[in-house]
Amino acid sequence: MTENDVPSTPITVIDGRDITVFETLNDAEAAVETYDVDEHEFFDAAGRPLTPITEGYKVRLRRDPSSPPEVERLESALRAYFTGLATRDDRWEAFATRAANAAELRELLDLRLSLGREAENEKRRLRSLWGRLSGRDED
Repeated sequence: MTENDVPSTPITVIDGRDITVFETLNDAEAAVETYDVDEHEFFDAAGRPLTPITEGYKVRLRRDPSSPPEVERLESALRAYFTGLATRDDRWEAFATRAANAAELRELLDLRLSLGREAENEKRRLRSLWGRLSGRDED
């Protein structure tokens, strides 16, 4: 693999209307199942499309140097994602507003990473609450 093939991070995975952003290439590759590669779209931090390569049960993501960046398309998908979240749950309205006002792709990627951390914190909080209510401490 040459340096031109290495995607810049974070890595974005689009699965229909769901978008996940991974901080590292290894995290993105580990999260994708080989049978899902045809159903997902992959982009690096510069908006360049990535090609999934399956090696047994492993997925590798590589840049195709001949593919031009699709920054506007990725920005549009991220904004639509945040708008959709806010439509379903008012708690995410601030994220949708920030996404609508983001001036560049990196802001949108950082916002999606932030949302992921927020969701993980909420899961931990609920598990802890459930543990206290059920008499088991699950911290």
